[in-house]
Amino acid sequence: MELTDLTTKHKNKIINSTIIILALIISSNIYKKQNHEMELLKKKQDIEIKKNEIIKNISQLTIRIKSYKNLLTKKDISSIITNISEMAKQSGIKIVSIRPESEQAFPNYIKFPFILALSAADYNAIGKFIGKVESYQDVYIVEALNIRPSEVLTMELTVNLKLSSVAFVD
Repeated sequence: MELTDLTTKHKNKIINSTIIILALIISSNIYKKQNHEMELLKKKQDIEIKKNEIIKNISQLTIRIKSYKNLLTKKDISSIITNISEMAKQSGIKIVSIRPESEQAFPNYIKFPFILALSAADYNAIGKFIGKVESYQDVYIVEALNIRPSEVLTMELTVNLKLSSVAFVD
């Protein structure tokens, strides 16, 4: 009887306490769910930030590729020969002959090879010429180099050089 008297006397307190405990349990579950959703959103945000960085890098690389494409535009043979002749003249090299070979097509570029027969006073002139060729604004590649003393009784050197120009294919 004491228990029933006690429960009737504190009935409102027990109901209120039970409601508060249920409310705390429900609010705790809601908080956990919302916290989990926030963590998922933060992970998605991090992923999107990384994607944005990758896209930014891709756009920068695309700009660099376009600038390289501009360097590797198709040139006519006469302008290539003119460029080579000018570099040889500046280096103190005499061009004996320039023989263009047939162009070689690759999937992304075309290569225009040339065989040059040169006459040079010394190795420094040859080095200066090759330096000018390799640092020229257009792309030239020295593929082969053969240096030997001249067959004539002079102190000059005879140079056979295979040189290629490269052009990008769209």
